[in-house]
Amino acid sequence: MKDLRKYLIGAMAGAVLATAVSAGAASIVPIGKKIDSTYKVTVDGSPLPNQAIVVEGKSYIPTTDVGTATGMKVQFINKSEGIRMTSQEPVAPSVEPGQSSSVPVNPVMVLQVNITKTKNLIMATQALLAELTDPTEKARVQKDLDEQKAKLADLEAQLAALQASPSPSPTPAP
Repeated sequence: MKDLRKYLIGAMAGAVLATAVSAGAASIVPIGKKIDSTYKVTVDGSPLPNQAIVVEGKSYIPTTDVGTATGMKVQFINKSEGIRMTSQEPVAPSVEPGQSSSVPVNPVMVLQVNITKTKNLIMATQALLAELTDPTEKARVQKDLDEQKAKLADLEAQLAALQASPSPSPTPAP
């Protein structure tokens, strides 16, 4: 239970720092602990449905609310692994063969969104890693962090290549 709480705190702290969320709290009360204060949580100016709490100087924010607001997938795996937050890949609108899409997909913007989400995930993972004490768990989280950093490097390389290539001239509509 202690590892789960540490994982949640780290993931939430990273999400807060990465998305400029004002400190906030959840409606869950740790057993035997007094809630010192509660705060409204906002993400990009939009308030989350649940408040954050502060217990013994530590902020606890609602993981699902923050994850959803930042475009991340939030999953409860099990007691030993805890909660996992992962960035979701944007899905291009589906178009039937032979039809054109009425919604243009800007690949630069898609990459920029993925880069931001990956950076947020890296920050949350780093915060979690700093809180862990179990060597096995630290090794697992470090491996995840290394994979996230590799993904970020790949996304940034894709963006640089895309920005360096000449943009195609617009094709006139038929």
